[in-house]
Amino acid sequence: MAKKIVFTLAVTLSALLLCVCVFMPSLSVPLLPLVCALLAYASLRVGFWLFLPFAVGFCAVGLICFGFCEFTVAGAILLAALSVPMLFRRKLSPLAQTALCAAVGVFTVCAAFAVFALAMRQSVSDVIRGAYERLSRDPFLRFLSNRHYASLKAESGQVAYSPADSEYLSAALASYGEKVWRELDGTVLWYLSGFGAFAGGAGATGGLALSERVCGVSGVPVREWRLGKIYLLAAVLPALAFAFLAFYEPTVPVVIAVVNIMITLPTSLCGITLLYHTLTRPNGKAKIATVALFWLIIAVAALFYEWGMLVLGFLGLADCVLNVRKLLDWALE
Repeated sequence: MAKKIVFTLAVTLSALLLCVCVFMPSLSVPLLPLVCALLAYASLRVGFWLFLPFAVGFCAVGLICFGFCEFTVAGAILLAALSVPMLFRRKLSPLAQTALCAAVGVFTVCAAFAVFALAMRQSVSDVIRGAYERLSRDPFLRFLSNRHYASLKAESGQVAYSPADSEYLSAALASYGEKVWRELDGTVLWYLSGFGAFAGGAGATGGLALSERVCGVSGVPVREWRLGKIYLLAAVLPALAFAFLAFYEPTVPVVIAVVNIMITLPTSLCGITLLYHTLTRPNGKAKIATVALFWLIIAVAALFYEWGMLVLGFLGLADCVLNVRKLLDWALE
């Protein structure tokens, strides 16, 4: 009975979150990883194909209600693509499945926006800026844009339009799009690869962790996943050596993306499992509160993406070097 209830809740919550993403595409970044986790769990129960109807429905409703939106289309493509690693889940270990989901996420997100850029004959940064400028019906983005536009007035006192002017909203969206464009300058590959890997990898991890809670553990539990010193030799040192290419200016975006994929994202996943290991130690009613706290921390990390990944990455790197969870087990015995 518990399996059926959790499955129904996972599917229902996924549908509700995708509805939020349809009407507020700007919230796709923090919400899609959670959708991926819920659908990963549900697909473990019924099959890999479950991703496909959600992807088609998400894209179709978005196109019908708001027309073409790069964020909605890319999100739908990501959901559909994640059905592929789930198809091979019986032939892969849970950790290998998670790595494959992360790789599929990176490729899908980067490829989708590359196709948008080629079709529109623009840079990827310009595509994203244009997407923000067209989301006038997104209430959350309107809030962010109005706040940013007001801050420009507070800083310079030279904002052209007041809220009563008909051009105010478009000007506010354009100014916010310009802000996003400046932030993406030289780091767009970092952002896209990071989001793809986080949505795929963290989604698979969350689905497996939820499955363990409901159905029991098979194999190495998620809470014990960690990267050892072999990872430091096989990935971290080569990535740091590759980073020296950043002295040649044109290679900087590629270097940032490679370091992100090989160091920041794997260590962030290790940091997530370390948190999960720590917060699921209590038993009884306290465990419910600590598991809820774990998901709250992950949601905050997704919302404040850059800082969240940085903090989780440092936690994971510390665990690679020192085996922090073993020290915690010793300290709390």
